[in-house]
Order: sequence, then C-alpha cells, then structure tokens
Amino acid sequence: MFKEVAFDPSALSNIEYYYLLKREFGFDKGRYVSADLKSWVSEAVESVKKSDLQPVKKSSIKSFLNKLLKGRPDKKVCIELQQRSKVKAKPWEKWLQEQNQILPFSLVVSEKGKFNSVNIDELDDDLDAWGVPPSKSVLGTTANIVDFLMPMLVLGKSVVIVDPYFKLASNPVLLEIMKVLSGSQVTRLSVYSSMENSNPRMIYEQQYSHIIQNRFEFRWYLMPLKLYHDRHFITDIGALRSGAGFSAVVPKGANADYLNFNLVSKNEVERVLGDTKNDEARGIIEQIFTNLP
Repeated sequence: MFKEVAFDPSALSNIEYYYLLKREFGFDKGRYVSADLKSWVSEAVESVKKSDLQPVKKSSIKSFLNKLLKGRPDKKVCIELQQRSKVKAKPWEKWLQEQNQILPFSLVVSEKGKFNSVNIDELDDDLDAWGVPPSKSVLGTTANIVDFLMPMLVLGKSVVIVDPYFKLASNPVLLEIMKVLSGSQVTRLSVYSSMENSNPRMIYEQQYSHIIQNRFEFRWYLMPLKLYHDRHFITDIGALRSGAGFSAVVPKGANADYLNFNLVSKNEVERVLGDTKNDEARGIIEQIFTNLP
C-alpha cells in the first residue's frame, strides 16, 4: 500500500512533474520519492534553471525544493533510507543503477524512457506499481499481516501500534515485526494496548529483546479497554486503520478470516496521537519502556 518511487530530478524541468510531486506524494498519498536528498535537489534545481519555464514557475519550483531540503514537515515527499546510504551521491542515473542492485524501487518515474521507467502520461491508478488503494483486505495470518505492513516497517523510522487487544506475550505478529525491524532504520516501537501483563519488562526481555542488537527502544502502554474503538498502525511516513486490529486470526473459513486495512490521513493520526498524550497527562496510561544499549 506504500510505494518507494525513484523520481528523475531532471523531470522537474517540466511543470507537470512539479505538480505531480506536490499532489501525489506524501503521508496521505502513500507514495514517497526515495533519494539522496541533497544531491537530488541540486540536480533538480540545475535542471529547472536550464529549462524554458517562465521565471515565476522556475521560482515556485526552486522554492518548493528548498523547503524539501530544509525538512519542512508539510512539504515532506522524499525519504532517505538507511539501507541506501552506502551508495555515495552521484549523478542520479548512476545512483539509480547502483540502488537497483541493493533494493528495487516500486516504480521509476522519468521522461527519458530508461530503466523501465514510466512517464507522467503513463501513470494511472490501475498501474499496480503506482496505484495506492484506500483500503485492502488481507487474510489474517501472521505472514500476510507482516508482509502487508512490510513497506511501512522498511520505509519508516518509528512505529506506533494502537490496538487494545494486541498482546505482548507470545504474539507471533509482534515477533515477526521485531525481526523485520532488526534490519530496518526504526529505532522505536510503541504499543498502546489494554492487555494486562504481570511483568511486561520480563516478557519483553525473554521473548523479544534478543532480536534487535543495535540501539532500540520498546515502549508498552497500558490503556483502558474502551478508550479506543478503531485500531491504528502508525509510522512517520504513513498510517493504517483496522477495525479488527493487527493480530493474527484463527481461520474459520469465512469472511472473518480477513482483516480490512484503510489508509488514514495525517489529521487523523495527529488526533489519535494527541489523545494518547492527553491520556498520559491524566495518568490513565501506564508507561513501561526498555532501552537496549
């Protein structure tokens, strides 16, 4: 449901690609441009300068690119993955070729017709590599759930699970999530649940702490059972809502075997996270955390 797109910076010499970048990428859209941001912006600016665009349009594009470089949250359409940091900044085409050897992209957008790329006229929601459906049903097995969440786990830097029925002890979904996080750039996992445990720290240390060897923070919050109706899976690059949660289900051979996931807006995420902070301030939610050195 979330796409990592390689976007040719030279395409921004065409105003339509600027509009595409502004309108179709970011948190609410489920797509991000993956790039070595400083180098990518530099190439894009040079391309815009050499273009035949009107001065006012050149100025608009360069202003937008400058905001990207400064990390304006409301302008975030690009991500820089730790897994891709080994490739040094260089002309984008060479960067792309080397990156494809490390990890393939969901899609390559370019006017040049190279590298199996598509241009703006070929982009369509029916194109699997581009389209981001607002909702999707997934068979509720551990493997299918984690596979569906995989892009968020790989592309994000922090994960928050708000699910009153999400267990800490002997939870196969949590176990597999931790295994994925061991090779990702995520440094913090927070879980808000109503499932009580006599000793959460001991459970975590016995069942999960050995999985991630580098510095990692796990936070477990106990919240009142009826505090939240919907369950959310939130990262810094996007979020999902699920009425039935994120735990594996026991197969019954019926529609209940499937979990329905919905893409949610940044506004909804801010409301959910804001509610958790307000509850902490009132002392409703207990916080227990573990730091791994």
